[in-house]
Amino acid sequence: MESYFEIYKNMLPNSIKLSYKGTVTFQLIDSILQIISSRLDVIEDNINIRRKVYCVLMECLQNLSIHIEEIEKLPVKNYDSTCALLTIENDNNGYIISTGNFIQNERIQPLQKRLEEINKSNIDELKILYNKILTNNTYNAKGGGGLGFIDIARKTNEKLDYNFVKVDNLYSFFHLEVKIKKSN
Repeated sequence: MESYFEIYKNMLPNSIKLSYKGTVTFQLIDSILQIISSRLDVIEDNINIRRKVYCVLMECLQNLSIHIEEIEKLPVKNYDSTCALLTIENDNNGYIISTGNFIQNERIQPLQKRLEEINKSNIDELKILYNKILTNNTYNAKGGGGLGFIDIARKTNEKLDYNFVKVDNLYSFFHLEVKIKKSN
């Protein structure tokens, strides 16, 4: 087993590596955003990339907090349904933000349809889709209409990488990975 000191020595001086598993609260969101913002100020020269990372991270964290609230009342057997997973890291190519949370199986098909629609759209089509949702007031009970995912795709100009792992007959685990390239 590699010692923590070896891990420390092997980490790049201009890197971010953050992993979190637990309940997502507004206090936690604020703390993570402050930590990452401070770290980005030190390691990232490009202000546009800093803004993109910050905004995408904020959208991802908000999505986690919203979706955990929805499933909180119906616990997943053998798992803590209020727990979410978040990782953020960087390398020479850019930043990767990954999230994971439980989702009811009945909600997978509409979410997958929305994500596929987003991934098939170019930047101009995403702008039209975003404005269409805003003007048609097609919001869900939590106040969003998938705007967060569209906004992430618009900011990164990348496809949203995702998957669903079936846990039982009622729930699956939803994983989203977002890349923010330094060359964008």
